[in-house]
Amino acid sequence: MIYLFVIHYFFPKVEQKKIAPSETLPVLFFVTVGAVEDLFQGIVGPAIISKTITGVLLIILVRQLFFHWTETFKALVIFIFTLIDEVIYSSIMIYFFNFSVNLQLFKALFIKGLINVPIGLLLSWRKP
Repeated sequence: MIYLFVIHYFFPKVEQKKIAPSETLPVLFFVTVGAVEDLFQGIVGPAIISKTITGVLLIILVRQLFFHWTETFKALVIFIFTLIDEVIYSSIMIYFFNFSVNLQLFKALFIKGLINVPIGLLLSWRKP
């Protein structure tokens, strides 16, 4: 969802009087998505931080790459940014809330990344 928002925001179908989009609206969107996720989990903070950091990294990547992305590259970006988001979130939960770390956590992170790839590709079909 964050990937689609960034792509639609930075690459609109109609040019908007040659005004370069700023990062304010996407960052506000990332914070909102993180806040909603935090409210569902009952702990405010970790998802906001992880979604915002991941979103800002995605903005940096989108601004640096001005070519048409292939489906394979798009899948790799979705997978890597899902892992980055989950690693940041898990690190915050482990460090500040003393959750235990085991092998199941890493398996779950990897599976979340693999599940997000086909969903992200379906949602971004025929988009850059």
